[in-house]
Amino acid sequence: AAGAPWLDMQQGGPLLPLPPPPPCSISTQGSVALKSHEEVRNSSGGFHGSANRHPAGMAAPVPAPPTSTTDAPQKLYDHEELFEVFDEKTVDKCGTEKRGIVHRKGLLHKSVNVWIINKNSEVLLQKRHKNKSICPGHWDLSCAEHLQPGEDYLQAAIRGLKEELGIEVEDKALKTLREQNRKYYSYPSLNIIDNELTMLYSLSYDGSFKIDTVEVSEILWIPMSELKEDVDAADSARRKRQYTPWCLDDARFLPTN
Repeated sequence: AAGAPWLDMQQGGPLLPLPPPPPCSISTQGSVALKSHEEVRNSSGGFHGSANRHPAGMAAPVPAPPTSTTDAPQKLYDHEELFEVFDEKTVDKCGTEKRGIVHRKGLLHKSVNVWIINKNSEVLLQKRHKNKSICPGHWDLSCAEHLQPGEDYLQAAIRGLKEELGIEVEDKALKTLREQNRKYYSYPSLNIIDNELTMLYSLSYDGSFKIDTVEVSEILWIPMSELKEDVDAADSARRKRQYTPWCLDDARFLPTN
C-alpha cells in the first residue's frame, strides 16, 4: 500500500481531490480459513482470543456469536443516517446530509480508525460482515467509525469501540498514530465515493470483547510483524487475507515495536 497514489496523505494547506483507487473487490474469496481455534466466553457474554496459536504462529480467529434472525440488517444500509459535510478547500463544516447522498456525491465527511494492540504486540483485526455494501468479508482495522453530528474524533472512537467490540475506554487511553488526513476511495459498481477526513488512534488492551454481529463476523489477534509483512506484499494475490483499502493504508502507521 505504501506509495500508492490514491493513499497520498495531505496535511496542511488546501485539501485537493485525490484520484480514486482501483475498485475494492467485493469477492469474499481468498481469506485464510483458520479452523483450529478456541472460543473463550467470559461471565458477561463477551469473547476474547485464546492463547492457542496455529502451527505457523498465527493467532486464532474468534468467531462472533451466532446472529439471530431478528438482528436489524438495516443498520448496514442506513442511508438516512446524517453525516456532517465539509468544504473541500477550507475544510469548514457546511452542513449535514444523509449518508446515502454523501456517498453517492462523494461529499467530504469524517471518520475515525483505531488499532488495538495487546501486551504481546499483537494487533486486533475485525472481519467485516458479509452483508456490508463495501468490501464485505474483508479484514479491517480493529475499529472504524463515521462521526455523528456534533462528535469529535475521540468521541466517535470511544463510541465505535463500545458499539462494535463492547469496550469502554476513556479518551486518555487512545493515542494518536496519525493526524487528520485525507482518504478517497471510489467504488463505481456501487455508485459510492468515500471521501473522508480521518484520524487514526491506537489502544493498548488485553481484555475481552462483546461483538456486534451485525457489523463484525470475526475478530483475530495477529502478530504486528506478520500483519506488516502481509500488507506490504507487492502482489496482493500473495497476501494471506483480503484487507480493506483503508486498513492497508493505516497499517503503515502501526508502531515499530
